[in-house]
Amino acid sequence: MSRTEPPGVDSGLDSDPGAGVLADRPRSATPAPAPRHPDRQPDGSPGGGSPGGGDRSLAALLRRLAPADRELAGWWLVSRLGFLAVLLTAPAVFAGLTDAAGSTPSLADALTRWDAVHFQAIAAHGYTPGVPGDEQPTGVPLEAFFPGFPALLALFHLVGFPYALTGVLSGLVFGGAAAWALARLATLEPGVDAARDPGVGVRAALLWTAAPLAVFVAVPYSEAPFLGLAFPAWLAARRHRWGTACLLAAGASLFRISGVYLALALLVQFLVVQLGDRSSLPDDPSEGRSDDATEHLTENPAATAARVRRDWRLLPLFVVPVLPVLAYFGYLWQASGNYRLWFDVQALVWYRTFTPPWTSLATTWTNAFDGRQSPDYAWMFGAELVAFAVGVVLTVVLLRRRRWAEAVFVGAQLASYCTSYWLMSVPRATLTWWPLWTMAAVALARRPWLQRSWFVVSISLAAVWTAAYLRSQWAG
Repeated sequence: MSRTEPPGVDSGLDSDPGAGVLADRPRSATPAPAPRHPDRQPDGSPGGGSPGGGDRSLAALLRRLAPADRELAGWWLVSRLGFLAVLLTAPAVFAGLTDAAGSTPSLADALTRWDAVHFQAIAAHGYTPGVPGDEQPTGVPLEAFFPGFPALLALFHLVGFPYALTGVLSGLVFGGAAAWALARLATLEPGVDAARDPGVGVRAALLWTAAPLAVFVAVPYSEAPFLGLAFPAWLAARRHRWGTACLLAAGASLFRISGVYLALALLVQFLVVQLGDRSSLPDDPSEGRSDDATEHLTENPAATAARVRRDWRLLPLFVVPVLPVLAYFGYLWQASGNYRLWFDVQALVWYRTFTPPWTSLATTWTNAFDGRQSPDYAWMFGAELVAFAVGVVLTVVLLRRRRWAEAVFVGAQLASYCTSYWLMSVPRATLTWWPLWTMAAVALARRPWLQRSWFVVSISLAAVWTAAYLRSQWAG
């Protein structure tokens, strides 16, 4: 018989299948001892593998994880091995196409492409705000890149870690944290009963791990640290741990401007919970739906009013996630005398100037299909249009389901992209759209053939994108 956990209680991704039943035993005046977990002492405390108190081996640690967590960890490591296979083959297979004729780039060079070059330059030389881009180490204004990831590279470089290795390890750790949080978020999707569909969390994480643009979680880019903080921040918000959510979001804002959109979404989520929007909740909370405001349905009016009054005092916390952005912009202003420096360099190098949406979309369409771009760039502009269309559909679905905060997060990104000269980096942004992966995981549970088809197509595209990045072709 399944049971529904009360809101705010984390029961993990899977439930314990339960203890066995002792049968055909002769009756005895002395009750049989209770079965004991193999990794626990007789008193129930952890450990037992060493006299000093506790087996700290990796195998013991994995045994303590819930089954779905172990499965997720296994698939995550398998995906990293898949990336390693492409990393070891693509640079050699495509040698001479983008590097000097007859040469094969080193693994570090293959990993350090595009923005990774700029992050490494900042880690090595720092910022020089106001200095023309062509006089900076990589020939572009490095102020366009947020300081979080270069600081991480520089910190580990002080103790001897090569920049490329630090980037890969950050992808392994932060990407794993993002996959874990995404799996937890999938179990909180409306209508999900983890007892009936125990694999929903792992499925969501696998869809994201096998995403076409997943290469950017594995290489020295800022995506992995951002997502490794942003997804847990949203998970904390779903559990009404607002302080934790804001601190994690502030950390994410050190890495990417998308932290601003996350901060806005957190504020909207807080307001939705505080104002008690029950429009998207089931009439009967026993239906198994784990939604943000479900706890309001079980509180008496006096307790609800007291909680709401108490939580309103937390409203100033939602300034915290944008403080790193304001601090970085303030540093650029103080160092250069230009308070718009970040926006100006975005416009100068990446053509991110305000443009009406219809003009931006038309320009992207023209570059994709009129033959003015080389085939690789034209193909990528087409991918920008497809990703943008997916984002629009996702935003509409979220609005129809009254998931206001998530709609704000995705919609605000789309608004910023379609008001630039052309669409750029929208496919990469799909990695940040957690509702896309969690809702897909729920929908695909009832359509196994579509689930298999999704994985076949997605993994194939991921291999293409990974090879393109490693050979220094534009990959979004």
